[in-house]
Amino acid sequence: MAVEVSPPAEPTPAAPAAPPLPFGRPAPAAPPLPFGAPTKAAPARAAPARPKRPAVRAKIAADDPYESPPTASVEPGAEEKRREVLRQLAEYQEEKAIEEEEYEHLAGLCAHARTGLQLLALGALAACVVAVVTMFFFIGSLLGLPLFPLLFLAGGFLVLHWLLTAGGFGFCCAGLPDMRPTAVFGIAFTAGHAVFNLACTMLAIGIVVLADFEVRAEGVALGGLLLSNSVSNMTVAADVPLYLVFGFPTRSSMLVLILIAAAFEFAKLSSIGLLTNQYATAGKDQRLAHDGMRFVYRIFWLVLAAPILKVTVYVMIGVLFPIGYLMLAFISLTVGFYAWWAFTWFAQFQVLNDTREIVVATRVADKRARLDVV
Repeated sequence: MAVEVSPPAEPTPAAPAAPPLPFGRPAPAAPPLPFGAPTKAAPARAAPARPKRPAVRAKIAADDPYESPPTASVEPGAEEKRREVLRQLAEYQEEKAIEEEEYEHLAGLCAHARTGLQLLALGALAACVVAVVTMFFFIGSLLGLPLFPLLFLAGGFLVLHWLLTAGGFGFCCAGLPDMRPTAVFGIAFTAGHAVFNLACTMLAIGIVVLADFEVRAEGVALGGLLLSNSVSNMTVAADVPLYLVFGFPTRSSMLVLILIAAAFEFAKLSSIGLLTNQYATAGKDQRLAHDGMRFVYRIFWLVLAAPILKVTVYVMIGVLFPIGYLMLAFISLTVGFYAWWAFTWFAQFQVLNDTREIVVATRVADKRARLDVV
């Protein structure tokens, strides 16, 4: 049997080598293999060798560096600084507690002062009623109709004025320390005015009841005028010319008692005005401070002006006109004095109420000299 022998395959010619690139440029990457052609496994890269170092043990920091004893690495003097900070903090807290205690104490003093000013304001309102009622009693007496119930009503309001004023001064004594001397003097002057006023009022009533006075100068009742002055003592300064022209009461000591009572009354109302001025200044309101002293100025200038004006009227009218015109002028001036007296007390009542509103710890403790009215 014949065997067919195939001729040997001719070897595939090798691809020609790529010509070298000029200037040493790198050869291009090999072309990608056709799909499905076997690939050669890439040789594994050896891990780079690490230099051998001594092992380092991790150190965990403490949450609070002051819980562990300081080591040599802590900054020198840190413990002393910490103690100094704690000491300063303790001092600050102690000062803060003292300031809060002082503020509460100041608030209590201001509360007593506000109560005192409120009582003084009510006392001023009662004095205003006294002036109005006494004015009508005086007019009725000149007309020959002395309304004695009005006189007792004026006396009742006057007693109420004394009680309220003394109570107001008493609460102000428990108020701010700088105002206590004025309040103490106010209590003393109020007590002196009450004693001498009651003495001269009882004496005047005895004189009138016993008819130990004369009605002179065409119906002018010196008894009615005397009773009016015994209730409202400051008016006696305006009525001195009437006593000089138409004669003193039979008991001239009566007029001396009224003048002493008037001096105590002026000292009392001066204490009220000065105390209002001091508390308004503490409350940082200069306008109210001025209005508080204006109360004193109004009374002072009126007491000086009224007698001078009456003497002037007597000289000008008494020489040129009949006595009736002179009496009409005198009566008008006296009634005007009572009306102004009532207005002055009512104005002081308003000032005292306004001052009461600003006497608070926040305003008193403020270091500024003046604050806007709240």
